[in-house]
Amino acid sequence: MSFELWNPPPLPIPIQQCVEDSERKIDGKCWDLKAVQDALAKGELKVQLSGGAHATMVEELLWSDEDVIQFILCLNKARYNDSEWCLPNRNPKLQPMKADSYVMGFNRFKGEENQNADPWVYFKFTIRANTLTLLVFSLHNSIY
Repeated sequence: MSFELWNPPPLPIPIQQCVEDSERKIDGKCWDLKAVQDALAKGELKVQLSGGAHATMVEELLWSDEDVIQFILCLNKARYNDSEWCLPNRNPKLQPMKADSYVMGFNRFKGEENQNADPWVYFKFTIRANTLTLLVFSLHNSIY
């Protein structure tokens, strides 16, 4: 199963040497959102949150694991924000991973998009195809 839209060229410098966020930017979406959502809905893809994303989910957003899944299932291409290279757990021994981000208002009680929700939620993820895992790098209020 392929979720990849394209494989962008690697960073010209090591990610640790990137000073500005703009140096890590990727020109265009990396992941096929519809394919990701279909696999998630069928239970073919598991969700794993980084430590920071999990802490924010519980402590600030007051979400459950099911809220995260419902949020992902509600995303649409109009909510795409940008793509960039990320380092999992900021571990310099790992290779940078391409990630897409979305920003959307969400009502966790109804499990649906809500454009009037304030602030919106910023969500950045990648796919680990070898383990069929959606890895969430960031999940937090968009005002950060």
